[in-house]
Amino acid sequence: MDELVQPFRTQGVLFLGEQDGPSERTLKSELLNCFNNDEVIKNAYLVRVSLKETPSVGVALCLYPDNESRDSLLQCIAGSFKKIFHATVHMDILFLNDAQKSDIDRVAKPFFQRTTP
Repeated sequence: MDELVQPFRTQGVLFLGEQDGPSERTLKSELLNCFNNDEVIKNAYLVRVSLKETPSVGVALCLYPDNESRDSLLQCIAGSFKKIFHATVHMDILFLNDAQKSDIDRVAKPFFQRTTP
């Protein structure tokens, strides 16, 4: 796996709200290519979060997956992020379970939502 993608586990996450601005809209637009070309993701959110391990607020790409196949998707996301942001900037990617999806839906709307015919 690419050195840009480093897995981690968290003991808890608090979803604070949508992260939006010019750079974030550019990233969301780039990421749509990844999600439209790979049917792994049902919903995607870009939100401010506070992780239990680090009490500061950060930005995370939160993904509600349809299945467990993630490697090619992560590489596409990393490539899109690298095109827009400086190498010293990082972004957490969280794969949501059903309870977390319910929590995040209270504070943000997905910027990507897969529609099934």
